Amino acid sequence: MIKSPTKMGVLSKYNIVSSNAKMTYRNSTYNIIVKIDKNQYGMLNSLTGAIDIISSKYIISSDIDINTHILPNNLKVKLQERGYLTTLTKKSESDIYKKIASAINKKEKNEAKFVFLVTYDCNFNCFYCYENGSAKSIKSSFTKNKILSAFTNFDRLSKRHKSVSKEITLMGGEPILKKNIEIIKEIINQGNQKKYKFNVISNGFEINYFKNILNEKIFTSFQITIDGPQQIHDKRRTHKMNIPTFERITNNIDLLLSKGIKTSIRINIDESNKNYINELLSFIEIKEWEKHDNFSYYIAPVFNNCLAFNNIKNFHLIENLKNKLNISDSFNIDKKLEEYFTGVSKLLFRTSFCGAQTGMYIFDPLGYIYTCWDIVGNKNLSIGKYYPDFKLNENRIKLWQEKSIFDMDNCRNCKYSLLCGGGCIARSLSINDSIKTGYCSNFIENFNNSLKRLFINYLQKGGQNE
Repeated sequence: MIKSPTKMGVLSKYNIVSSNAKMTYRNSTYNIIVKIDKNQYGMLNSLTGAIDIISSKYIISSDIDINTHILPNNLKVKLQERGYLTTLTKKSESDIYKKIASAINKKEKNEAKFVFLVTYDCNFNCFYCYENGSAKSIKSSFTKNKILSAFTNFDRLSKRHKSVSKEITLMGGEPILKKNIEIIKEIINQGNQKKYKFNVISNGFEINYFKNILNEKIFTSFQITIDGPQQIHDKRRTHKMNIPTFERITNNIDLLLSKGIKTSIRINIDESNKNYINELLSFIEIKEWEKHDNFSYYIAPVFNNCLAFNNIKNFHLIENLKNKLNISDSFNIDKKLEEYFTGVSKLLFRTSFCGAQTGMYIFDPLGYIYTCWDIVGNKNLSIGKYYPDFKLNENRIKLWQEKSIFDMDNCRNCKYSLLCGGGCIARSLSINDSIKTGYCSNFIENFNNSLKRLFINYLQKGGQNE
């Protein structure tokens, strides 16, 4: 009747279940139910973390009165134990949800994470770049004094958190430009003294100029974008000098892999390159990159200068590619659910969408500090300065770091909110001119499709509905 692929989550300490069988049952507010086929459904409870398969003749849903619905007693008991049925009122169940969210929220804020926006300048001219024109026109550079000041103020900001990530991100613009070699060396020098390592977001074109300092003890990872096979990539990822970029980038990926540095390929997808992804994957196979343990790739939809699960056409495009090519997306929901389903990891509940809300600090070459890389260059949204003097705007810090799903009107009572974290604040700000509303994008449909795929794969591999 019910198959339990993984154990119930660790949240039972909040007394979610009741042993009083005489009380009136109701369906949990936090049941997520997907149809697998005509005979069975998959269920996940986002409060308890329970995940199960149930026969269609016993399926429970919001439009069924569970007290008149005929269920075998042993099944009813198990459904209650797992949290799908409850004797709690909606308010009592919501109060438990809030307690869990509050505990998670405090833990999320524990770690400070630092980012160097090395330069706003870039040697590429990609049509979907998220950085606006005014930001890309900023020509200021880091100096040794600015770098020293940044590291000094890392220490000040660290005191606001319980711990500090020992990994610094280098981003741009394009951080890995030949003209920035001495700047990068100085950042690394100062970082090494404080035992920091570095990860890099780069277009990959000028990495070869840095080959003498490429070392896995310094660089933990590089993220590089390739948008298709050569003839497609060179049209989308265009160099400002109108020179081809694909061959140079792929040679630099070879260089990174040979140095033992973890390398992740991001493939930006839209309607114009969707039919060429198979060809790119064939190229990756020919290059034998996947034989390296330090290599991975994923797809990300782009639309109107942003990550675009919000665009329904691109959303279905990504879903079709995931089903057809067994490829993961930038949200990586499939992998996270698979790891939870098989007991490799816990279900990752969260009350915030990304590091912008939890403790990320981005230092730009003008001396400003930001929390989100989608708004860098907009001084009105900075949280303060680190150079020439250190000064923070506490109200702006609160705007970002004290926001959670319970501050957003459409997230407060949503059964998906602990799974999505309320969505991107920067997108909500740009679309709604407010961060009181969570940015849903197509998360619900994306999550449900991933959950359904998970159950189907489980059954195809021999898992059975009891």
